[in-house]
Amino acid sequence: MTPIFFAYISRSGSTIVAKHFGDYKDIAVTPELSIFRFVNKTITSYQMASDFITILETDDRLASWNLNLVRIKQKLSILKYPIGFKDFHDLFIDEFLQNNKPKARFVINKTSVNGCYHRIKKLYPDAVFVFIVRDVRAIINSLLNTYDPYFKTSMIRDGNVFMLSFSFKRMINLTKKENKNIFLIKYEDFIADPDFSLKKVTETLGVRDTKTPSNFYKKNMSQMQQQLHKNLDKPLDYNRINAWEKELDKTYVYMFQKLTRSTLKELHYPIERVKIYELNRRIIFSEITNFIFKKKAGLGFGIKTALKKF
Repeated sequence: MTPIFFAYISRSGSTIVAKHFGDYKDIAVTPELSIFRFVNKTITSYQMASDFITILETDDRLASWNLNLVRIKQKLSILKYPIGFKDFHDLFIDEFLQNNKPKARFVINKTSVNGCYHRIKKLYPDAVFVFIVRDVRAIINSLLNTYDPYFKTSMIRDGNVFMLSFSFKRMINLTKKENKNIFLIKYEDFIADPDFSLKKVTETLGVRDTKTPSNFYKKNMSQMQQQLHKNLDKPLDYNRINAWEKELDKTYVYMFQKLTRSTLKELHYPIERVKIYELNRRIIFSEITNFIFKKKAGLGFGIKTALKKF
């Protein structure tokens, strides 16, 4: 079975794309889970594997996988250690398929590999990767307007302009450098024609065109995830594609265009003219200082490269 992984930035439309993939009888799509936190680990004992499961149980999304954890632990108990992340991960995928969609010929792990693509590629050299991209200005607008039930605030954090810009550019660069088994789905094109956007992926894999829309993916989402995706069952609304043009503070538009201009143009996104008097200096100062703090904390990169844009 060919493993399929998603790569995306939060609020890029990955959930609606996942839902449409999951409508195919041949495809099962897992909910998200923080399992890739262990991707660089070598599991040296059954106790270590069991401890990892205990950590995953603190993630409320695990319940939506509908797994028999006792059976997974039994399988782990008879393995010869040490084992790698792939052995651990595959047990979860096999159990998910068995309990949820046993006749599926393909399984997509919905959790984004955006931060660990190279490691996953090394572990699964024949894997297929679906990169989901969206206008980064629309992403920040969605983050600002989405209530995060985990942190009980909007999903945006100060310093995100730089981090999102780098992630956005890195994803596009990866699709150019390592285009084997990488499919790029542009959110705006998907909203306009979902079936056509998925067609290249499904035809390449040999997915049968049989669909059984059952709302399975949403039903298996955790309660908090459902709160984040309240519009999942509503008709796709192309009129919201460029809502950021009216709703987003011009300061964010200016900063993202400074940091990602060439990438935006490459993807045929329009560049908006922003006048200096429209800028909010407080936002710029807050974004820069928080980004520098994150860099010092080891969470960012390229301070000089980023700041010389301004």
